[in-house]
Amino acid sequence: ALFAKIVKAEAEKGDTIAQSIIGDAAESLSKGVLAVSRRMSLTCKDELDIYFVGGMFDHHSKILIRSILKHLSSKYKKLNVKKPAYPSAVGALIVALRELNMSLPSEVLKSAKREISRAW
Repeated sequence: ALFAKIVKAEAEKGDTIAQSIIGDAAESLSKGVLAVSRRMSLTCKDELDIYFVGGMFDHHSKILIRSILKHLSSKYKKLNVKKPAYPSAVGALIVALRELNMSLPSEVLKSAKREISRAW
């Protein structure tokens, strides 16, 4: 996380090496998004919802986000950037429980959402 903060700060100051690191990261992340969307049978005619979560996004790296959107905008007619309802740890828990054919009670999710919205 510290490295991400430093790279972001230097890229914003115009450092070409830092900008290249972010550009490479954006390209790799975009390829991952495209691979997942292909697996989900999404086509370029579909809209794509994007949720930016993780270290670089937590630090609001506009450079990274712009670069990812640039890569993906050539593949999809519309990109919808959305704020996640829960932090990534809660999302991971939800996915893990679904894999076990289980779910969190709706009351727990509602409570988590209220607590998280206060914190955000």
